[in-house]
Amino acid sequence: MPKNKKKRQQGGIDRQVANAPHFFNFFSKTRIEKAIKLLLFIFPFVPLASYSGFFFPYISIKLFIIYILCEAVFGLYLILCFLDRSYWPNLYRKNGQGGKSVNWIWISLAAYMAVLILTTFFSVDIAKSFFGSIGFMNGLLTLLHFFLLFMVFSQAFLDRKFWILFFRLNMSVGIFISAYALVQKIGGAAAPMATFGNQAYLSGYLVFIIFQALTLFWWDNKNNWKILHSVAGAASLLAIFLATDIRGSKLGVAAGLLAIILLYGLANEKEKIRKSFRWLIVLGLAVGVSVCVYAIKSGKIYSAFERSYTVKTRLVAWEAGLRGFGDKFLTGYGLENYTVPFEKYFQPTYYNQGRGSSTEFGADSPHNKIIEVAVSNGVFGLFAYLGIFVAVYQLIYARYRASHQKIFLGLAGLFGAYLAHLLFIFDTVVTLLLFFPSVAFLIFISYADGTGPAEKEEKVGIAFGKMVSIAGVVAIIFCTSVFYFVWKPAKAVWYANQAINSAKAGKYAETSDNLDSLHRENVYSVEESAILEIGKITQINFFDKIDFTQDDKKYFEKIIGLAEYNLQRNPDNLHYFIELASLYDRAGRYDQNYYAKNIELLERDLQRGTKRMEAYMMLADAYGATGNRTRAEELGLAGVALDPTYGYGYFLLGNIYFYKLGDAARANENFEKAFEYGYKNVNSLKSYADVNVKTDNLPKAIAAFEDLIKLNPKDPQQYANLVMLYYNNKDYQKARDMAEKTKKKFPGTQARIDAFLKIIPK
Repeated sequence: MPKNKKKRQQGGIDRQVANAPHFFNFFSKTRIEKAIKLLLFIFPFVPLASYSGFFFPYISIKLFIIYILCEAVFGLYLILCFLDRSYWPNLYRKNGQGGKSVNWIWISLAAYMAVLILTTFFSVDIAKSFFGSIGFMNGLLTLLHFFLLFMVFSQAFLDRKFWILFFRLNMSVGIFISAYALVQKIGGAAAPMATFGNQAYLSGYLVFIIFQALTLFWWDNKNNWKILHSVAGAASLLAIFLATDIRGSKLGVAAGLLAIILLYGLANEKEKIRKSFRWLIVLGLAVGVSVCVYAIKSGKIYSAFERSYTVKTRLVAWEAGLRGFGDKFLTGYGLENYTVPFEKYFQPTYYNQGRGSSTEFGADSPHNKIIEVAVSNGVFGLFAYLGIFVAVYQLIYARYRASHQKIFLGLAGLFGAYLAHLLFIFDTVVTLLLFFPSVAFLIFISYADGTGPAEKEEKVGIAFGKMVSIAGVVAIIFCTSVFYFVWKPAKAVWYANQAINSAKAGKYAETSDNLDSLHRENVYSVEESAILEIGKITQINFFDKIDFTQDDKKYFEKIIGLAEYNLQRNPDNLHYFIELASLYDRAGRYDQNYYAKNIELLERDLQRGTKRMEAYMMLADAYGATGNRTRAEELGLAGVALDPTYGYGYFLLGNIYFYKLGDAARANENFEKAFEYGYKNVNSLKSYADVNVKTDNLPKAIAAFEDLIKLNPKDPQQYANLVMLYYNNKDYQKARDMAEKTKKKFPGTQARIDAFLKIIPK
């Protein structure tokens, strides 16, 4: 735009503030635009943020920064809208032929947000759907912030110069993060995560960087900067294939490249090429569907992938999501509430997917965005979400066919890779941070000349005097939003982290104090996750404890009360029955009344249709503790029958037989069955050793302790146990050799070992 013409457009309010005090000169449109751009330039650096003082340190801090920036940017944008009505969102875009057409991308996103707002009111847990869980933070509040950010990113004053600098910053950060992940991998890290805390989160970010780099390579005119884009794309590609090793992201990259090829063929200038590609698509779909159906029915789909057990868990999770979609076809269960239908339709085969035990206790997401939207927001949410991609690809196709600019090939690959990635993973804060600006950039690049919007007509808004009042109201709203959506949740996350760390360290008084502080913040989305985490830590810390002090009991009552509070707030989530039952089971060791509570609780769980084997086994344990042998054995056998090839079930049944029913022979039989089906670890070997020591089956006990030492070579007690077993079995040479080995490996045992060696016969 010519400079003199641009200056003439800064009339209106700018002239009103020319003679105002210097402080109010900020309300110049030019200055507000510059302030917005500066804030937007911070967003590419958000993926680098992490803070160890927060619960979920790689997620929480990123989101709080995004909230503050979104609220500040949108507040300034609102002031612009009041200054000049031409800044309001435009539902029309230039079609490249001198006319205008409906901006379907904007409308589809707005429709999707409207459906999310509506379905949140019908959610099984409205608070969770609004705020989101602390582990994912993909509730309505987060998506609303990103939509407001999209409204700003889609504005005309963000010109070509802005977009080039914005994406160059993205590329620079992408190179750093890719290099970080590769260095972690070279350094021996099994799961490089850079600043993301999860390989899947990192790989989703890198998928975007690859195709943004390709897009910018075809758009950025500066040859020196093309090198930056090439390096960013190559580094991200290497990080995905060599460091993160997430199969969904690899498939996403392949899908993105396929999308580029398809767009090139379907929108080609030559009719023969277009026709050939149409037939290839039909043939490819037919072959692809046939292969998938055959692979799933025959089971060969599993052998096609490494870590096939995760493929099986995905299919179980998808099935639960689809059945949940059928339950609430219109409204869905609400955002972040997938665990409710997952537990309702849980299949025991989900457990038995690797090393004989569960690899994932449950699923917060079906790991498929389409199914997740369907089960969360119903049929209207599904159509609205898919409508976004229909609008995106309709625009990309139309603009590429009209102009044949390669940049649209890059954008086709970007959105294709993103969507394919989401078919196997889930959305994250960082992928959303890249998605919404990318959609806005597509709108920007699709204007008539392919470089940006034409000059817009100024529409002067309210008078300057009123503008000051409006700015004051915006400032108050901003401060209120920051207080409720950032400050209070941030404090809650900090208290949650302190409570969890105290629980891990066994500082239970500190844990209790921090939990009280957390509760006072009244941010349940954080409190819920903290209660679950501390409940698990408590179960582990008190796993073998028999003698409970008064302080132990007081602490246990506290955690049990919080778990009961969780269940009261989430009565439809069968997972919370298990969490509370586990605590009741531990507490039953010092107060038999808790076994009665467990019976009442878990009988309700069974009546509601749970297929969790743990529910059957803990209920059997409670009946065994209260003397009802018949019911205990009946439930234990029913629990194993849920999946007869699941080794963990036999281990739990063996414990019930031995510790509650006093049947060592049946216990031994079940422990050996657990080993047969792959559940051979420290816990199962300890129980197996206990049985055989008490029944004087020393050869089996010795074999168990020998395996224990192989699995856990740093525990001196296991060495000492094995020395005594060799001695009792009259295998004195082995006892002497093991004693010498123990003394050498653990110098602190020397005095006791020397004393013992004196009594071993020569």
